[in-house]
Amino acid sequence: MILSVELPESEAVWALLSLCVGVCTAVFASWVTLHVAHPRRRLDCWMPTVTNLLSAPGSAGVSVSHNGTSLSVPHIVEVQLVNRGQRDILSSNFDHALPLTLNVGAHIIKVLHVAWQPTGTPDPVYSITGTKLAINPCLFTAGRSLSFSLLVDGPDPKLTLAAALSDVEVRALDGRVEQAEEINSKLTVIIVAMVAFCMGLLTCPFL
Repeated sequence: MILSVELPESEAVWALLSLCVGVCTAVFASWVTLHVAHPRRRLDCWMPTVTNLLSAPGSAGVSVSHNGTSLSVPHIVEVQLVNRGQRDILSSNFDHALPLTLNVGAHIIKVLHVAWQPTGTPDPVYSITGTKLAINPCLFTAGRSLSFSLLVDGPDPKLTLAAALSDVEVRALDGRVEQAEEINSKLTVIIVAMVAFCMGLLTCPFL
């Protein structure tokens, strides 16, 4: 036997409004959380991969040289920069047109590859001096990343940076920290949205 219960029209309206409030609260809470996690301009820099060319099995007796010069501890490192903020980083944000200088902690032999993601932008103007890669002022649109693949010589490459950028949060991250922060940010947004949505449902007279 199926019983049907008719709600007064006013109760039905309030139930619908409560549900709408719950949904709107979930959307707004997610938006606020996302914007708190990602400031208006933030440039994150890290080295996701560091590959020792002489550490692979069977590499005993193998040597690496560049232009006739033997490298003692050669590595291939990838340096990645990404604008995680909500606004573009402009050339004018570089104070006094000073470059963004990345120190990889090992002598840079050669820049092997430069790539923007998404593609379609010319390579930035850069220079290498010793252990440092200097990137001249350029446009980093929100969400865009820039990567450099470098051949370096040194036992323990580590990334540090010197940046003179106005109105921009600049961070040098460990690769594992970067991955963990990205995962935590996404989980926080999802959890806040789910909690807010459930609170909206709990206030619904239909339930």
